[in-house]
Amino acid sequence: MKLTAIEPEDYTWILWKGFTFCLGLQSDGAVWTSGQSAALYNAEQRKSIVTGTMAEQSRTSYTKLLDVLAAVGLGQDDVAHIVENVTAAGLPDYADAAAVRREIFGDRPIPVTTVAVDRLVRGAALIEIELHGVRGGGSPFGAVKGWTNTAVGESHLGTVYVPTLLPLTDDGEVVSPGDPVAQYRYCLDRGEAALASAGLGVENVVSAQEYVLATERAALADLAAVRMERWGRDAAGGTVLMKRLHRDGVTVAVDVIASRGAKSVVDPGWKRFADLPMVPAVESNGVLYLSALAALDPTTGELLHPGDLEAQADVVYRQLVDLVRAGGGEPASIRSTIEFCVADRIAEYRVVAGVRERHLSPPWPASTGDLCSGFPVEGSLIQTTAIAHRV
Repeated sequence: MKLTAIEPEDYTWILWKGFTFCLGLQSDGAVWTSGQSAALYNAEQRKSIVTGTMAEQSRTSYTKLLDVLAAVGLGQDDVAHIVENVTAAGLPDYADAAAVRREIFGDRPIPVTTVAVDRLVRGAALIEIELHGVRGGGSPFGAVKGWTNTAVGESHLGTVYVPTLLPLTDDGEVVSPGDPVAQYRYCLDRGEAALASAGLGVENVVSAQEYVLATERAALADLAAVRMERWGRDAAGGTVLMKRLHRDGVTVAVDVIASRGAKSVVDPGWKRFADLPMVPAVESNGVLYLSALAALDPTTGELLHPGDLEAQADVVYRQLVDLVRAGGGEPASIRSTIEFCVADRIAEYRVVAGVRERHLSPPWPASTGDLCSGFPVEGSLIQTTAIAHRV
């Protein structure tokens, strides 16, 4: 499945050429975009600037993204999955972003993933959005209530997206406030019900990414044990620590992707995964879903290059490319990367672009960068997950 970059000639919202990410990629009639904030290029100041309220920023982001889809003949009715990365500062006004989303897409049920992040790379940005489009917009299934009240949806190559799972009742009340283990079990219950609405089960899960309140680091081993007990270890995954999640009292959130196709584990023999409730990567229908990678020794799990962001990023991207190749892909077949960096190292974050340039290749992946509080292994400064195609 060859990926080609979307390069509209008249796209003037931002200066996008020359970076190690693209506006969007297309393959077989499907499109995946990079994350877009409300950044607009200011010719007088020679830089991109973000201004506006949550509603204004959301509207600008969606306008920019729909222009990317329009370049290949797709529109708002073809959007099959939405990811909204919302900052801690923006969460109180997130309802305004949801209102803009309804204004644009109406009541059409589209799976919405909401990632609560500490902040975004552009400090004034409150939200950064990604879109996945496919002709006709995919197929919705049962609703998942309690947060965005959107549906499970099936899209390209039998991929099924589940809206963000949170410990909230259908009425939006927090379940077991402050108890991460009880909340995690509840999220998995909700996930199983959501999958069942699409005729799937936990055996169809290809990726489950978790977000945990930074103050609950001590609970990570218990959460891993619950996941192993409930869902086994034949899917990709990752865990990121945040200073705030979607609502007061919420300590965990889970994002799930499933597939109707048969799946197989991709493991280059990395022993550090042996005791984790996840595998290095999973392949299904020619798509590779990678677990989140940090700068850890693949055998011992020991942290490499403490304190050095550039060196850690180099380890991450070398391992990422090695894992993609183990699954039958190449750097040019990497469809997307989601890059998390600890927020207190934002001043150095630019060094990662050079690392990506050394290890990745055109067409550059659709990419999003988020800032967080930390990762399961203390001292890790960067963690990246990816999706790629076999070649």
